[in-house]
Amino acid sequence: MNQKKKTIVLWGVIIVLAAAVVALSVILVTKSRKNNDPDGQKNAGTEAVIEGSGQDAEQKAEDGADQKKEKGASDTQKSTDDKKTLYAEVTVGSTWENNGMTAATETVTIYNKTDKAATDWSVDLEFSGKVTIDQLWNGKYTADESVVHVTAESYNEEIPAGGSIDFGYNLSASDVKPVRCTLMIAGKEVTTVTGDDQQKNDENAEVKTNTGEKAAQTDGQSVDSDKKDQSGSNKVTDTKNGKKEDNPYKAHGKLAVSGTDLVDASGSKFQLKGVSTHGLTWFADFVSKDTYQYFKDSFGINLVRFAMYTDTGDSYGYCSGGNKSEIEELLGKGVDAATDLGLYVIIDWHILNDNDPNMHIDDAKDFFDRISKKYASYGNVIYEIANEPNGGTTWDSVKSYAETIIPIIRKNAPDAIIIVGTPTWSQDVDIASSSPIERTNLLYSLHFYAATHKEDLQSKMQTALTNGLPVFVSEFGITEASGSGIVDTTSADTWMKLLNENSIGYIYWNLSNKDEACALLRSSCTSLSDWTFDDYSPAGQWFLQNQQNNASIYDKAVAAPTAAVDTPTTLYASDDYWSFSNGCNVSVSLTDTWADTSMQYASYDVTVSNTSSSDVTNWRFRITWNEEISPKEYWSCEIGGSGNNRLFIPVDYNTTIPAGSYITFGMIVYGVQSPELTNITFE
Repeated sequence: MNQKKKTIVLWGVIIVLAAAVVALSVILVTKSRKNNDPDGQKNAGTEAVIEGSGQDAEQKAEDGADQKKEKGASDTQKSTDDKKTLYAEVTVGSTWENNGMTAATETVTIYNKTDKAATDWSVDLEFSGKVTIDQLWNGKYTADESVVHVTAESYNEEIPAGGSIDFGYNLSASDVKPVRCTLMIAGKEVTTVTGDDQQKNDENAEVKTNTGEKAAQTDGQSVDSDKKDQSGSNKVTDTKNGKKEDNPYKAHGKLAVSGTDLVDASGSKFQLKGVSTHGLTWFADFVSKDTYQYFKDSFGINLVRFAMYTDTGDSYGYCSGGNKSEIEELLGKGVDAATDLGLYVIIDWHILNDNDPNMHIDDAKDFFDRISKKYASYGNVIYEIANEPNGGTTWDSVKSYAETIIPIIRKNAPDAIIIVGTPTWSQDVDIASSSPIERTNLLYSLHFYAATHKEDLQSKMQTALTNGLPVFVSEFGITEASGSGIVDTTSADTWMKLLNENSIGYIYWNLSNKDEACALLRSSCTSLSDWTFDDYSPAGQWFLQNQQNNASIYDKAVAAPTAAVDTPTTLYASDDYWSFSNGCNVSVSLTDTWADTSMQYASYDVTVSNTSSSDVTNWRFRITWNEEISPKEYWSCEIGGSGNNRLFIPVDYNTTIPAGSYITFGMIVYGVQSPELTNITFE
């Protein structure tokens, strides 16, 4: 091959190699671009801009800016919503017709999701038309046509950090659901929720609840209290703290003791409020799901205490010859019934005659070992290991007993709440506070009967709290310590104020129709639920009113009285004087009438004279007007009922009308027309 040809070949090789290098570079660049933009979107977008007109490019740039702007706005809105940590929600409860209007019971819950307490709250409720407030509890109010302004009572001025408070009312209106709910703190508006917003909140709450339930049902577990919490989960699917909760355990979860407070699964203070059975074996009929349902719905309780007497000296006592398996079966029936309703439960080792719990400690060891195993998965079960140590039993003796029993329960239920009794019928909490048991999740019981125990025992309670002892009233009554004697509502009111101020739970003694003053039901009452106001004893009537603060259940209770009604034997034409067969004469004096805006007001003084030779006690009058009325003020009495038919009952100082004497009470009422009293019946 000559030199010329060699040169030509060499250049050919060089050109081929150069071409190969260029091709390889293109491939590498392309691959690099694809790696940086897996979907090819960046490159495609670039090509579109290059190929399109300048106008197209500008439009696309504007669209991108708008998208960024919208995203920013969305983030801002979300941030704003997240900061909405103080707000009020309205829940409409039961409704009924009332003289052509719709009546309802409603609850307003104020939530404080901040880390600081809020004080000096008020709420404005605006309705679409004129509204009449028949009763309101846990607050003070003024009403002006369609707007109701509510302020705090002295005991609920503060909304604790991370907590909530509520108030409620009965009202009549054409549309009972508020169109606007405005929360104010120190006179400044914090949040306003409209009817539409409320609906959205309700829907969101449902979604969150459903989501929570699904999340809680992992590993085949369920937090539905109808099927016990097998895992001991503290998950809460409903955190509302309204007066009446459909399922308290589902709302609050497993409880714990923190300092002197009882707290729920979220760490918020929680107050147990319940009733205690009498001896299970004596009043077995009241081990009834219907009974507990009625108390939950009517009294707003969240707990039932099952008093299982240990030593009665006969076969009714667990340790004195009773059939243990049958008693435990009865106990289990009650526990399951209450649990199915979402109520908390106390299993009470009810010592009394046996004085010192160490008397039957072997039985106690066996019982609590088996029972705590049986209910280990029940997050709602609480154990009370010694009802009322007495007869000179010392705290050292009680403490020794407790330190034996507590580890037995803890072995099976490591974090269950345990209630320890204190000496002198569970009154010496101050002594226990000087030498507490070194265990967690313990409560120490304090028992009082309002007519006997007053300032001295209240001082003991305060000493215990000051010393850091968590106190729990696992039993109280408003009679004398014997369970009989007088009913002292004044002392009872003082006690309840102290308990509420300190968030101390309480249990009323007792749920039975036993013929004694402290029983909730009259001995003549044989039904297990659906009671009228007449079915309750005077103590039961007080407890009902205390729990509901004269709320809607009062109306329900008195709507259809079953007690015999004493009709007037004489009705004078003037409609101001009635005479009854029991010797009582009632005189009604219309003292004043006036108009204010569109409402007509009337003021009455009522005098009841007892001309008989016997005292008249626990009097009640039903007074009827010509139209629906609302009470503005009343004195020396309490008022229940609704519409044009109202029930008047005594207060603590005029419960009895002595023979040959008289009592007085009065009221100011208003209506659309001119209220005219048309009839009185003595019940």
